Amino acid sequence: MASNPFQAPLLSSRRGALLAVGIAAAGVALSVVAWLEVSREVRRAEDIRFEHYADIVTSTIGARFESTENILRGAAGFATIYPHPSRLIWKVYTRNVGAALQEGLLGVGYIERINRSAIPVLEATERADGRPDFKVEDQVKHGELYVVTQIEPDSVNAGALGADVGRGTRRRRAADMAMDADETVMTSLFPVVKGAVEVPGFLMFMPVYRAGPVPDSALERRQALQGWVYASLELNGLMHGVLDSMPVGLNCRVYEGSTIPAAKPIFEAGSGRKLERSQTFHTTVGGTFFGERLTLAMSNSTPVNS
Repeated sequence: MASNPFQAPLLSSRRGALLAVGIAAAGVALSVVAWLEVSREVRRAEDIRFEHYADIVTSTIGARFESTENILRGAAGFATIYPHPSRLIWKVYTRNVGAALQEGLLGVGYIERINRSAIPVLEATERADGRPDFKVEDQVKHGELYVVTQIEPDSVNAGALGADVGRGTRRRRAADMAMDADETVMTSLFPVVKGAVEVPGFLMFMPVYRAGPVPDSALERRQALQGWVYASLELNGLMHGVLDSMPVGLNCRVYEGSTIPAAKPIFEAGSGRKLERSQTFHTTVGGTFFGERLTLAMSNSTPVNS
């Protein structure tokens, strides 16, 4: 059988076409792989950037709590010099730190621990000091009372004067923990006085011991305790503006505890805007602030690469 003179060139042409198609397909595949890898790298970079922003928000909140502790540290030193500060002395001192009464810090106060038998003496002392209506809260008949004797500015905190901090479980637990450990301790979320109303907030306690070295044991610290300086913090004011310095839009929800419960968050900030899934980042950051555990859930409301 005679060979077809056109067969060899035809086969060669087909092989060339298949090779070209294969090369083109390989090029497309490599381009897709390269594009996917670049996309993954961009996503990783944006994820790192978003996590960095979340850390900044957490650090900003922590810094506000720490700023309050620094104010209390100065007040504790002052109270050591003046174990029973008068109204005028406390007003003058707190006026010097008045510029720091912002970002949720409603006031700085002093608490004296007294026996029940000392109530009449304390009331008489405070009334003679310019508070004719001063009265110790005496609803729970326990032996020791933790009485607020000073609080400034009194324009928004007068309702706290005479309050027995030891009456409430959360307040007494935080105050006792601070006393026993010689540490600053904060309550869980709690209604705090703001003018004529109560608002969600925290109370932060720092122990004040009689002059001299701080005792080593919890028992000795209880015996040496003079009282507490404390700060009243408003939740909304404390968290206000924590997202303002971020270069991208963020949504932030704050929860009490180590997990995100089904309950409503104690604080929300941000536009609430949601992006396409490919542009959205989420993270959960936990932090313990002077004994109070908070969890922040954050997402972005504008592209991270904007």
